[in-house]
Amino acid sequence: PVQSAYPTGSVFKVITALTGLERGGFSPGTTFRCGGSWRGLPGVVFGDWLPGGHGTLSLVEGITQSCNIVFYEIGKRLDEIDPHILPEFAKACGLGQPTGINGIPEVEGVLPNPEWKQQVVGEQWYPGDSVNLSIGQGYLEVTPLQVANLYAALARGGSLRSPLLVRSVTSPKGAVLENFPSEEKGNIPASPASFAAVREGMRRVTQPGGTASSAFRDFPVPVAAKTGAAENQDANTHAWFASYAPVDDPRVVVLVMVERGGFGGMVSAPVARKV
Repeated sequence: PVQSAYPTGSVFKVITALTGLERGGFSPGTTFRCGGSWRGLPGVVFGDWLPGGHGTLSLVEGITQSCNIVFYEIGKRLDEIDPHILPEFAKACGLGQPTGINGIPEVEGVLPNPEWKQQVVGEQWYPGDSVNLSIGQGYLEVTPLQVANLYAALARGGSLRSPLLVRSVTSPKGAVLENFPSEEKGNIPASPASFAAVREGMRRVTQPGGTASSAFRDFPVPVAAKTGAAENQDANTHAWFASYAPVDDPRVVVLVMVERGGFGGMVSAPVARKV
């Protein structure tokens, strides 16, 4: 969770949605046409995870159904405005840097931007890099704990804090010897309306029509979530599921990532339900 970094796949899409709402001129009701493939950039075809596409859907519905085409469009628009916008917003969400958890060394991972690509890869940044990043692919590599901490911030309304492994140390008689306060690391720069839209999309993920609906059928607690399947050099995708519950009064964040496990809604979501 702290010393291995992976592409995130679609659990990154909440960042793209917030960035599009704040910086791209999109609204929660902006509609997109998803036909299963996207030709928004010359000479290349980007696919959706659902070959036949999702039809016409809003940005909020794009989160619920995890339609790639919605986020390709947002990524392209953001790149046209400034290719730094999406990487900088992701950094403000805590990705590509240690969370600050006490007691464990962490790897930073990789949050790519134009300067990083030029320096490390030796190539310029292309619009396709922003489009890949918009769905949590490309050069992106982050730790599962960074993703869990991001979703904790979403549950809190944007406050990003360092997670705690140890809250305090006490003596055998119960006297507190040392306290470890959680460090405030900043706030995700989004309005309450943008957070509300993204959280609504996440709420529907575990409801009928959502990508984790089957895993949470008849579940007694309302759960907000996002599924993901991250492509890597292996044939099998990493299966992600990021969630918090209850929806209206979050008390717990559960993140499940199964390396090379397949699809998050099918593999990781049932594990999260058991937790």
